[in-house]
Amino acid sequence: MPDHVHLLLTLGARLRLGQLVAKFKSFSRDAASDTWRWQDDFFERRVRADESSEAYALYIFMNPYRAGLLSLEQRWPWWYCPDEMRFEFPSRLAQEKSVPAEWIGESRNLGRKLRREDFG
Repeated sequence: MPDHVHLLLTLGARLRLGQLVAKFKSFSRDAASDTWRWQDDFFERRVRADESSEAYALYIFMNPYRAGLLSLEQRWPWWYCPDEMRFEFPSRLAQEKSVPAEWIGESRNLGRKLRREDFG
Protein backbone atom coordinates (compact mmCIF):
# COMPACT_ATOMS: atom_id res chain seq x y z
CA MET A 1 0.00 0.00 0.00
CA PRO A 2 1.24 3.52 -0.59
CA ASP A 3 1.00 4.57 3.05
CA HIS A 4 1.53 1.44 5.13
CA VAL A 5 2.96 -2.05 5.11
CA HIS A 6 1.63 -5.45 6.14
CA LEU A 7 4.04 -8.15 7.26
CA LEU A 8 3.32 -11.75 8.12
CA LEU A 9 6.28 -13.30 9.87
CA THR A 10 7.39 -15.86 12.37
CA LEU A 11 9.44 -14.55 15.25
CA GLY A 12 12.61 -16.33 16.21
CA ALA A 13 14.17 -16.49 19.65
CA ARG A 14 16.56 -13.54 19.28
CA LEU A 15 14.24 -10.55 18.85
CA ARG A 16 10.95 -9.48 20.35
CA LEU A 17 8.36 -8.03 17.97
CA GLY A 18 9.10 -4.41 18.90
CA GLN A 19 12.81 -4.92 18.27
CA LEU A 20 12.14 -6.52 14.90
CA VAL A 21 9.83 -3.68 13.83
CA ALA A 22 12.41 -1.09 14.93
CA LYS A 23 15.14 -2.81 12.91
CA PHE A 24 12.85 -3.09 9.87
CA LYS A 25 11.97 0.60 10.04
CA SER A 26 15.59 1.59 10.49
CA PHE A 27 16.93 -0.53 7.62
CA SER A 28 14.16 0.49 5.19
CA ARG A 29 14.50 4.16 6.13
CA ASP A 30 18.27 4.09 5.62
CA ALA A 31 17.90 2.29 2.29
CA ALA A 32 15.40 4.86 1.02
CA SER A 33 17.54 7.86 2.05
CA ASP A 34 14.57 10.19 1.71
CA THR A 35 12.79 12.69 3.96
CA TRP A 36 9.78 10.58 4.99
CA ARG A 37 9.41 9.04 8.44
CA TRP A 38 7.75 5.95 9.81
CA GLN A 39 4.87 6.33 12.23
CA ASP A 40 6.12 5.97 15.80
CA ASP A 41 3.90 3.03 16.70
CA PHE A 42 2.75 -0.14 15.00
CA PHE A 43 -0.25 -2.46 15.19
CA GLU A 44 0.31 -6.15 15.59
CA ARG A 45 -2.05 -9.08 15.36
CA ARG A 46 -0.93 -12.49 16.57
CA VAL A 47 -2.11 -15.47 14.53
CA ARG A 48 -3.68 -17.80 17.05
CA ALA A 49 -2.99 -21.54 17.06
CA ASP A 50 -6.48 -22.29 15.73
CA GLU A 51 -6.20 -19.77 12.86
CA SER A 52 -4.85 -20.19 9.37
CA SER A 53 -1.80 -18.19 8.29
CA GLU A 54 -3.08 -18.83 4.74
CA ALA A 55 -6.06 -16.57 5.44
CA TYR A 56 -3.80 -13.82 6.76
CA ALA A 57 -1.50 -14.07 3.75
CA LEU A 58 -4.47 -13.83 1.39
CA TYR A 59 -5.81 -10.83 3.33
CA ILE A 60 -2.43 -9.08 2.98
CA PHE A 61 -2.11 -10.00 -0.70
CA MET A 62 -5.61 -8.67 -1.45
CA ASN A 63 -5.15 -5.35 0.38
CA PRO A 64 -4.29 -3.24 -2.73
CA TYR A 65 -7.14 -4.87 -4.68
CA ARG A 66 -9.69 -4.13 -1.94
CA ALA A 67 -8.42 -0.53 -1.87
CA GLY A 68 -8.98 -0.21 -5.62
CA LEU A 69 -5.31 0.45 -6.38
CA LEU A 70 -5.16 -2.40 -8.91
CA SER A 71 -7.50 -4.15 -11.28
CA LEU A 72 -7.77 -7.91 -10.87
CA GLU A 73 -5.68 -8.34 -14.04
CA GLN A 74 -2.70 -6.54 -12.50
CA ARG A 75 -0.17 -7.81 -9.97
CA TRP A 76 1.03 -5.82 -6.95
CA PRO A 77 4.80 -5.52 -7.47
CA TRP A 78 5.55 -5.27 -3.74
CA TRP A 79 4.12 -8.65 -2.73
CA TYR A 80 6.98 -10.81 -1.52
CA CYS A 81 6.96 -14.25 -0.01
CA PRO A 82 10.31 -16.06 0.25
CA ASP A 83 8.57 -19.44 0.43
CA GLU A 84 5.67 -19.35 -2.06
CA MET A 85 5.02 -23.05 -1.37
CA ARG A 86 4.01 -22.16 2.20
CA PHE A 87 0.63 -20.92 0.97
CA GLU A 88 -1.87 -22.43 -1.46
CA PHE A 89 -3.23 -19.30 -3.14
CA PRO A 90 -0.05 -18.34 -5.11
CA SER A 91 -0.26 -21.62 -7.02
CA ARG A 92 -3.83 -20.72 -8.06
CA LEU A 93 -2.53 -17.37 -9.30
CA ALA A 94 0.06 -19.08 -11.48
CA GLN A 95 -2.75 -20.94 -13.25
CA GLU A 96 -5.02 -17.93 -13.80
CA LYS A 97 -4.53 -14.72 -15.76
CA SER A 98 -6.19 -12.59 -13.11
CA VAL A 99 -6.88 -12.56 -9.38
CA PRO A 100 -10.18 -14.38 -8.70
CA ALA A 101 -12.90 -11.84 -7.94
CA GLU A 102 -14.26 -13.93 -5.05
CA TRP A 103 -11.00 -13.37 -3.16
CA ILE A 104 -12.02 -9.74 -2.56
CA GLY A 105 -15.11 -10.82 -0.64
CA GLU A 106 -13.22 -13.55 1.22
CA SER A 107 -10.54 -11.10 2.35
CA ARG A 108 -13.14 -8.47 3.36
CA ASN A 109 -14.90 -11.08 5.49
CA LEU A 110 -11.62 -11.97 7.20
CA GLY A 111 -10.93 -8.27 7.86
CA ARG A 112 -14.35 -7.86 9.49
CA LYS A 113 -13.80 -10.98 11.58
CA LEU A 114 -10.42 -9.75 12.78
CA ARG A 115 -11.75 -6.32 13.72
CA ARG A 116 -14.58 -7.90 15.73
CA GLU A 117 -12.11 -10.09 17.61
CA ASP A 118 -9.64 -7.29 18.25
CA PHE A 119 -12.04 -4.48 19.06
CA GLY A 120 -15.39 -6.16 19.58
